[in-house]
Amino acid sequence: MSGKDFKDAELGESKFFRARTNNANFSGADLVNATFQQSTLADAIFTGAKFGTGTSFNQVTMNDANLEGVNLNGADFDQVNFRGANLKNTKNWGDISRYSFQNANLRGADFSSIKSAPAEVQWAGAIYDDKTIFPSGVDPIAERARKAN
Repeated sequence: MSGKDFKDAELGESKFFRARTNNANFSGADLVNATFQQSTLADAIFTGAKFGTGTSFNQVTMNDANLEGVNLNGADFDQVNFRGANLKNTKNWGDISRYSFQNANLRGADFSSIKSAPAEVQWAGAIYDDKTIFPSGVDPIAERARKAN
């Protein structure tokens, strides 16, 4: 399913298991209650997609994916790799565990909905700015994140 166009599709309740949807376009898609498990979504586009508390990503690779401006509405992400992803201005994150935000664009991202980030979350190389709100207890400098100029 690499390169598949799901733009504005109604995908609520859909199940993606071991799917390879690299370069797929999910922009504007309804993903409320959709499940992605053991899947690869590298370079996928999610701008304008609709998420909800029933949206679930488990053991998913989202390297270089574009989620800019997405309201995640408490979607569940567990064991997700966001290396190099564009997470600029994302908000309403659900709980996070075993994430990698290495080299991701976190400019303006709001992680305030996360009560605390476990030690397994990797922030090294993530790019942030003065508008980025990290979870309580996360020191971006100690985590080796990079502040944008």
